[in-house]
Amino acid sequence: MSSQGRTKTGHEGLEDVAIQLGSEHEYNVYRALHGLPGFQLCLGHCNQGENHYLVLQPTGPTIESLLEYFSMSSLSVKTVLMLIDQLIVRLEALHSRGFVHGGIRPNNLAVSFPDGGPINLIGLGCPKRYRDDNQGIGRCRTPRTKLST
Repeated sequence: MSSQGRTKTGHEGLEDVAIQLGSEHEYNVYRALHGLPGFQLCLGHCNQGENHYLVLQPTGPTIESLLEYFSMSSLSVKTVLMLIDQLIVRLEALHSRGFVHGGIRPNNLAVSFPDGGPINLIGLGCPKRYRDDNQGIGRCRTPRTKLST
């Protein structure tokens, strides 16, 4: 479970950060993606009891929240194609680091903050590692399907 909020930190040159309840796995994913465009920067992390907190670069609103805010039920074809173009680049970067996202939806696509620039792929608690870095071999399994009798 994660949620995003903003707080001020530091003494001089205050900057906005997002504090998110996450997991050690999520921190490791952010660390593996560090420096790639289209992903939040993880500025730090800490444990407090059983809770794991991530300090992230803030993003703008998600596509889902923008649709709700503007009372829109859909996007134009042009907008969808522009989003897909950016999403393909983000997924290629994620896959190049050996992860699959596992949760692509409008709530996991956020507009860059504060300029409304490129889309960020967020919600990195779901990604699973699918490649062995030492051998470069995929570890995906064929999903099991239920057979009705």
